[in-house]
Amino acid sequence: MYIDDNSAQKMNLILNMPVLGEMKYYINGNIKQDIIDGDIVLYNEDTEVIVTLNETASDIWNEVDGKTFEEIKKSFLSHYKKLSTAEYELAQSDLKDVLEKLIDTGCIICTKE
Repeated sequence: MYIDDNSAQKMNLILNMPVLGEMKYYINGNIKQDIIDGDIVLYNEDTEVIVTLNETASDIWNEVDGKTFEEIKKSFLSHYKKLSTAEYELAQSDLKDVLEKLIDTGCIICTKE
């Protein structure tokens, strides 16, 4: 999946805004999902974009629908309690990166509660 720098910067600003806790994330209703060779593969019918999720991204995807960022973060990071501080921080960073990419590709949408 390719995300240009401008889009990533815009999404980073959105994710770091104070209203972050007020946003809920939803799976786009036009996303078709399949499992191929153990990976979740998403197809956006609107844009004809195909996104393949690795294990970490799949864990995040499975937490998304109808939750706030903080709810997703808490649930996702609960799987990583035995990580070192550096690894835990990396997992938090991965969470933001994956959400940004899923928003940019139209796989998920976010709205105010």
